[in-house]
Amino acid sequence: MRGAREADPDYTKVTAPALSFITIYDAPYIPADADAALREKIVTRWNEYGNAFQRHKIDHFKRDMKQGQVIELHHVDHADFMRDATFQKFLVREMRKFLLGE
Repeated sequence: MRGAREADPDYTKVTAPALSFITIYDAPYIPADADAALREKIVTRWNEYGNAFQRHKIDHFKRDMKQGQVIELHHVDHADFMRDATFQKFLVREMRKFLLGE
């Protein structure tokens, strides 16, 4: 988490077009065996920090990347592109659209 907070690229210096696929977590991960206290702690931290942090990173990219485009991915995880052929097709289609300026 510290590394993520400290990583604040200066996108204003990037001149190449950039496409960013961002996995959006709409809720925190809560382990199945978490008790009520841990669940509350995780949800509180998510509401106060996690969700705002991911929005900040997206807004930063959108604001400063001159030729940038963000595609937000909901209801997926980082490994879905490895397992799901339909998702792979979607990603390739979006990359082609970006590269071809469609």
